[in-house]
Amino acid sequence: MEVKLLRVTEEGLDLVSDAVKMSGLSLTRGAEEIVKMITDNDYSSVLEHILFTFDISGISVAVSRELLEHRIASHTARSTRYNEERGFTYHLPEGLRGNERAEAIYREAMKSANEAYTRLRELGIAREDARYVLPLALHTHYVVTMNVRSLINFFMLRLCIRASPEIRELAKRMYKLCVREYPAIFSRIWCRGFTLGVCPENNARPHECPFAGIIPSKQGVKREFEADARRIIDRILEAGVEGETEGKTDGEAEEGEEEGEGEGEERCARCGKRISGDAYEFKGRKLCEECYMDEVIASQPKRCIMR
Repeated sequence: MEVKLLRVTEEGLDLVSDAVKMSGLSLTRGAEEIVKMITDNDYSSVLEHILFTFDISGISVAVSRELLEHRIASHTARSTRYNEERGFTYHLPEGLRGNERAEAIYREAMKSANEAYTRLRELGIAREDARYVLPLALHTHYVVTMNVRSLINFFMLRLCIRASPEIRELAKRMYKLCVREYPAIFSRIWCRGFTLGVCPENNARPHECPFAGIIPSKQGVKREFEADARRIIDRILEAGVEGETEGKTDGEAEEGEEEGEGEGEERCARCGKRISGDAYEFKGRKLCEECYMDEVIASQPKRCIMR
């Protein structure tokens, strides 16, 4: 397997930063800081402005089909209709390596497929008909263009320990190229567990997962709040209107009010939380970063590009 980077959007951080500001966020931060915030908060549509094009060779037809599942991309593959495949090379699955008997059976099947293809071609059968005897293990050549948002989704799924070995190896090689070009984005990305902070594989996560001891399962985290959250959702649905204090119990609301009485503490005018760092001003109110972004996005006359 070989992966080469053919093209990448240049000055992508500035491009994304300019797009964010155009959408309505009057941020005074630098481009790298803005992109880190965009990545962490998952306002990822703006990241689609950055494109990567990869040349991928020595992968199986089977894994190329898995690549096609990532639909927000441009795919071009070597054609078995126009290319001669006599004497083809093929992928040997990881699970067969070291098992001499299994490997011998597998290689015999590849040899038989090649012989069948060769005999059909010698009989004058067209490539487009003879190709049906070719195996999924057949090596193919691929060019794919993906935007950063799609790449993040690809890496979150395919860098997981449960991904098939061949596509996981492909993802790792693509990831190395991506993080080299834009570390501000991709150093914050890996599998879903690392990226989201919780692993959605839950009980399906194997013991050999390298993050098993440090990243909690989604199921375990959700279990702690699900009942209370469900009651809140039910109240919202019954009321039909979302209030600013939804998500807090009465005790928490009172406690927040008491804490807000301290002198010299700067608190968000919207959520009441203590502001760490600089406050953001919006329509005369001082807000935390999260509330500031929510207010700006909600004030847009059209759907925000970041969403």
